[in-house]
Amino acid sequence: MKISSIERFKIKMGSVDCNGCINWIGAINKTGYGSFATGNDIGHKIGNKSTRAHRVSYILFKGLIPDGVCVLHACDNRKCVNPEHLFLGTLKDNTQDMIKKKRHVHGEIQWNSRLNKNDVIKIMEFLDEGILHSEIARIFNVSMQTIADISQRKSWKEIEWTKKKWPPKICMYPGCNLKFKAKGYCNKHFLRWFKYGDPNIVYKVGRKS
Repeated sequence: MKISSIERFKIKMGSVDCNGCINWIGAINKTGYGSFATGNDIGHKIGNKSTRAHRVSYILFKGLIPDGVCVLHACDNRKCVNPEHLFLGTLKDNTQDMIKKKRHVHGEIQWNSRLNKNDVIKIMEFLDEGILHSEIARIFNVSMQTIADISQRKSWKEIEWTKKKWPPKICMYPGCNLKFKAKGYCNKHFLRWFKYGDPNIVYKVGRKS
C-alpha cells in the first residue's frame, strides 16, 4: 500500500524538544533547512519537487502560501517544522528578521560554522603573535579566507579585539634602517645577497682571461 505524502512527512517529524521545536529528521539541504519530496497527492499545492520541509508543514497544517511570500521561523531554528512556530512574511520581513536576530554577523550560530567563539579567540591570539594565516588555517582546518576575514574584522565582529600593531620590520644589515623585503634584508642588501651570496659585496670584479 502506497503511503501518502502526509504520512511520509509525519514520519520525518521528530519529537518536541525543550524549546517546543519539532526538528526535521529527514534530508537537510545545503542551507540547513529540511527537505521533502512531495508526491502527486499534494504536489498540485506545492509542485512535484523537493521543497523546504517547513514550507510543506505550513501548507499541510495551516494552509496555502501566497505567491512571493516566505515562511518564517519564530524560533529561528531552520530544522523546525512545528506549524505553531511558523508564520508568513515578505522577503523584506525575512531580511529584517535575520538582521534582528543577528544571523548576518554571528558566525557561531550559522548552521554550517566550523568555528566557535573559543576557536576565534584563539585565532585572534595567534594573529597577535604574528603566526601566518596559512598555518592558522591548517590548525583549525578552515580556509585562509576565513582567517583573513577574522583578521580584517569582516566576520565575528561581536568578539571584542584590539588587533596588535606590529612595528615595521627593519633590514638586519648593521646600520641600515630601511624596511626589509626578504630574508631579513632591505631591497638593496637583499639584491646583493641574492646575486653574490653576501650583502657586503657591492659588485664582483670580473677575472681577466
